[in-house]
Amino acid sequence: MFLEQVIEDYLENYADVPTENLILVTPHRRSALFLREIFAKKYRKAGISPEFITLDNLLERISGIKKMSEVQGLFELYKVYKEHTTTEVDDFEKFVGWGKMLWKDFDDIDQYLIAYKDIFPYVEAIKEVEHWSLGEKLTEMQEKHLAFWRTLGTYYNALHKEMYKQRQGYQGFIARVAYEQMDAYKSANEEKLHLFVGFNALSVAQEKVIQYILEEMQGDIYWDIEKHFLNSQHSAGYFIENYLDKWRYYRRGATKKWIVEDQLNTKIQVYGTPKQVNQIHLLTSLLEEIPTNELEQTAIVLSDSDMLLPLLQAIDTNKLSINITMGYPLQQTPVHDLISAYFKLYISGRWYHKEVKSLLEQPFLSNLLSENYKKDTITYINEHNLSYVYKKTLDKYKKEKDAAIIDLLFDDQKNISVSKLIKNIIELLLVIKESLEKEDKENLLNLEYLYNFYELFNQIYHLQEKHHFVDSVKSLYYIYNDLLVKQKLNFRGEPLKGLQIMGILEAQNIHFKNVLLTSMNEGIFPKGNTVNSLIPFDVRANLGLPTYKESDYMYAYYFYRILQHSEKAILFYNTETDGLKGSEKSRFILQLLSDYKIKPEVRFPEVKIIEQQPVEIAKDKQIIDKLVAIATGGDPKHRKGFSSSSLTTYVRNPIDFYQQQILDIRDDAEVEEIVEDRSLGTIIHRILELLYKPYLNHVISKQDIDKIRKKVAETTKTVFKEYQQNEEIAGKNIFVQRTIEEYVMKFLDIDQRNVSNNVVKLLYLEEKIRIDVQYEDFPFPIRFNGTIDRVEQRGEDIYIVDYKSGIVEKGQVALNEKKWENLIVDYDYSKAFQLLMYAYLLFKTGMIGEDKRVYVGNYSFRRLKLGFIGFRNGKDKDISPVDTHVRDAFEQKLIQLLKEIYDPALPFVEK
Repeated sequence: MFLEQVIEDYLENYADVPTENLILVTPHRRSALFLREIFAKKYRKAGISPEFITLDNLLERISGIKKMSEVQGLFELYKVYKEHTTTEVDDFEKFVGWGKMLWKDFDDIDQYLIAYKDIFPYVEAIKEVEHWSLGEKLTEMQEKHLAFWRTLGTYYNALHKEMYKQRQGYQGFIARVAYEQMDAYKSANEEKLHLFVGFNALSVAQEKVIQYILEEMQGDIYWDIEKHFLNSQHSAGYFIENYLDKWRYYRRGATKKWIVEDQLNTKIQVYGTPKQVNQIHLLTSLLEEIPTNELEQTAIVLSDSDMLLPLLQAIDTNKLSINITMGYPLQQTPVHDLISAYFKLYISGRWYHKEVKSLLEQPFLSNLLSENYKKDTITYINEHNLSYVYKKTLDKYKKEKDAAIIDLLFDDQKNISVSKLIKNIIELLLVIKESLEKEDKENLLNLEYLYNFYELFNQIYHLQEKHHFVDSVKSLYYIYNDLLVKQKLNFRGEPLKGLQIMGILEAQNIHFKNVLLTSMNEGIFPKGNTVNSLIPFDVRANLGLPTYKESDYMYAYYFYRILQHSEKAILFYNTETDGLKGSEKSRFILQLLSDYKIKPEVRFPEVKIIEQQPVEIAKDKQIIDKLVAIATGGDPKHRKGFSSSSLTTYVRNPIDFYQQQILDIRDDAEVEEIVEDRSLGTIIHRILELLYKPYLNHVISKQDIDKIRKKVAETTKTVFKEYQQNEEIAGKNIFVQRTIEEYVMKFLDIDQRNVSNNVVKLLYLEEKIRIDVQYEDFPFPIRFNGTIDRVEQRGEDIYIVDYKSGIVEKGQVALNEKKWENLIVDYDYSKAFQLLMYAYLLFKTGMIGEDKRVYVGNYSFRRLKLGFIGFRNGKDKDISPVDTHVRDAFEQKLIQLLKEIYDPALPFVEK
């Protein structure tokens, strides 16, 4: 193993150097931990342990400069930009978009020791050529653009001065300052021996520091590469081959450690699966085949960090001990969902119902609110159709437990300041933290999420208080999302125990017996031909700044090192496009297929065909008791009695009836921002009720209809505003309102014709009926109820009217002998059932005399040209009266249906 060879070389060639003078420098913390463990096993003498340090930490020590976070850096860079810009200044929100690239470009310039006088005039000249136009004067926008490029050097110098002053900076600044201070470092550390272990892609500043130590101080460097990758133009050896050829240290005859002769003899398997989720399924399946005693020598290397949480959910952590060492994007955590929901609530200055509900439904708030607060509040919002919500609504169901958290979540609706919002978020995170710490169950992961977000917002708060750059909640939300892209939660577990889960960088220098490498697709591994930079590609390439090519070389090295350091490697790639992630195999897989004749295997998930069995629920005593309670109106938790709609629900699907009537589970109402069919009928019913109410128990004349017409617009507006909870009618609802007015006016045309040809007396409007009927087949009375839209008398005949906002076909309210048989079996005849039920109830209650001729029917507002769509019986071509024969036939069917519902031997069976 490479790391073991390094310690053995120290013991063989540098044993005379005391361990307290030994500094082992590694690319990252993880390899330092493995190196420390190996050293402890191989070095048996008593003494002070050597120092194990990453290169970044060493550079901080040499320079005396600490790493500045990108968040703080952007605030400092914007301050410099504002102070040194003579043209119009972008606001902070717009600046963050390009400021992140400028921050990274400045970092690269220092990492590669480019003199700012060499690069900025070069870029400026290119931009001037781009804007050059013979004989034409530059526009104001073009002049501003060029002024920006001319000022880059000024920004760079001013930022350097600020970073020197604060003794904080980006990594490139630290590396440049370290290189400039190497003489001073040498004077203070001449007795130290520096061993550099397992490096590959170094910046110029890092190279210079390492070369200085190797040439001017005591030092050695150990490369981890095979001879095969050198002198062959192989991309994996690009960097190390360059160092071996060009460093003066080697030209003076230094030994090249370690260039080994090993050839790749790893057993490699390649699997393609459709979609990322199937990679996880296959991976966990193959993981089970690895012997238990090899799991601590097994690593899962995730090329795509988005796969971490799905992977953890798929692994049985009760059976497997796992250790995670990688960065996980904070954007993928549930805390981000909470904060995002909180931001969205305040961006518009009004609390939109969807944003309120989204916030209340966040899992982190469940333990902070009383048991029914969320349910009751959301139900109220839906039932009252509130598009926008006010504090009084949110306080309606608030209990003592809820007071503090509700006031924190729903602060000043329109005037909350940026600083106050940030403080509220910080306080919310602390409240959730305290709640989680009180719970018995493990919440370490959630607490880690919270801590990282707390750190981020605490930093933003102090920077905002100092600079006041963010001027609105909307800007703050944009900046937050922009900054969050690079923010990661760094998992640091026990790297020497259990199954290891890590990213590509963390796997460097470490040997594993088994490696499972996921997401081997172009655009993921390697990243692809993208470098976010304000500096043109040609300028970067000509001046020695890194481009996507260097990134590809770096990934090639990582890939082949992972293979070389394992006995068995299993590679996974996605065969289908998954969101924005492509399905093309990684070029490294293609190289393996070509060079080592490996044959990939495409695995599809096993699809088990499960025959769907209808749900069946037996009627036990408890269910029968509830059914009796419904019939007798004795259960306050259930609707008192049966309506026509509850009975036709049973006809449509007995399981729906069971859920609604027995379990009291009903579809939650949703806020309708644009009036839909569900509410269209309700609104029309209410308008007609208000318009006709003054004429109840009166004969209606043509003059009455004319008076009603004049009130249609005003009444429609009133009802609409009731429905909209007094909100302004806007958008598509304006057109819906006009459509409803047209429907009502067309209905009045029908009534105008009716009163012209008949004496029409209005008997009932929106009449609520409740009656208990005793049947011989039941030992208890059955309660029925319903609301009948309209009953009128035309001459001597009675017309029972049911309004329908949807389409009604004539055949749906016509029954021949065969259809009578299907009345309680087929839901297609539910409209006929409902009409006959209304007539049946009116006769049963005595509200209509037995001697009256009665017709029942619908008015379909989508087909008002059809007029009254009346019930037809048998072979009647015209509408049929509901006579004694029809009523008796309907009663028989109704009793048959009730007997089926109450029969304990017949289960509820899903249709």
